[in-house]
Amino acid sequence: MAGIKSHLNKETDKMGQIKVEKNAGGIQGLCVIEPTVHGDARGYFMETYSKKDFEEIGLNYDFVQDNQSKSKKGVLRGLHFQKENTQAKLVRCIKGEVFDVAVDLRPGSKTYGKWEGVILTEENKKMFMIPRGFAHGFLVLSDEAEFTYKCDDIYNHEAEGGLKFDDPDVGIEWPMGDLKKEDLITSEKDAKWPSLKELKENGYDITFAESARADGGCVMRGNDVLQGTPDIMVTDSLTGNIMVKMLSSAATGGSFEATGYGYGPGIGEGYEQLVMIVSRASGAPVIAGAIRYAAQLVRNKVFEVAKAEFAAAKKAGLKEILDARKAAAKPAAAEEDVKEPPKEIVTAQIAGIEVMDLEDAVKALWKINIYAESGMGCTGPIIRVSDANLEKAHEELKKAGYIN
Repeated sequence: MAGIKSHLNKETDKMGQIKVEKNAGGIQGLCVIEPTVHGDARGYFMETYSKKDFEEIGLNYDFVQDNQSKSKKGVLRGLHFQKENTQAKLVRCIKGEVFDVAVDLRPGSKTYGKWEGVILTEENKKMFMIPRGFAHGFLVLSDEAEFTYKCDDIYNHEAEGGLKFDDPDVGIEWPMGDLKKEDLITSEKDAKWPSLKELKENGYDITFAESARADGGCVMRGNDVLQGTPDIMVTDSLTGNIMVKMLSSAATGGSFEATGYGYGPGIGEGYEQLVMIVSRASGAPVIAGAIRYAAQLVRNKVFEVAKAEFAAAKKAGLKEILDARKAAAKPAAAEEDVKEPPKEIVTAQIAGIEVMDLEDAVKALWKINIYAESGMGCTGPIIRVSDANLEKAHEELKKAGYIN
């Protein structure tokens, strides 16, 4: 692993107004950049970015967004990355001092999982160039710090990903100084990264597939469907519905489903009835496939298998991990004593709610005296309300963070 060091055996180039240390810490693509500072009695002047100088040294980036943050001592931001709209970043500290870290998450990289840390201060004026495919974060070492960075793609909230700052598999050596771990200030979201990896670390037998794309990680893309990259692909219900229809009706022009085994069984904790799901558009071959699939599930004792998997996941802390993430992201309506309002006819539907949040969202509406019911529609989880309450219910769920 890399650490705080003097960058021995570094490859350094000087072009124009900048001096560049390439492949910092032995990690391909990471660069530490030092601008030329022109000082005199008035103060100083320097170029913080020159596209010409960067391109001459082989750093070809088209930056589209600048960000700036202010933080106090002990604040630890990160480690962040985006699963889509992946970003290269040029970072620097314009006030105070930070320890800036990049972790290589590029599938197939010889230094996958390795990290490099650089001290950035307003005095040394160093910049850290981080290519796409890295997780990034920093720790504030001074009383306060102002941090700014350029990105070569837009921020995408829906594609956010992260690593825990103290992930033992990465082993970042944060320079704590007089800080103790309990003094660190992180966001609730950053404290929860990641969840499924925690299950694996806690003993649950799961292996994540790696996308065939160089920057994909375990996030699958269209080509991964065609190439059969994963054994199991997890999607939201609408995407899964579209994929099944596309793959099973490719030979019919889309008029009906001709191949496959339907949508499979419903599996849940405590389920004891085998219900196979097919579409109204399913042709005879699909119906026959679903029946054969059901027989195979019975022969192989699907409910015993499911019971063992739920037990293993529970032992690895699944409930605690989900509860912690839900508490950080959504109001804990389910924990309150919420009384069900008088029943009424519900014909309007609200979609787009995560299935794990469905019952909490219903109680959030009950709390403001809107009668609601949960259910499953053709495109996934839904909440049913009366036509009269539809607009108000939609506004409340959006305000509470259940829908966008």
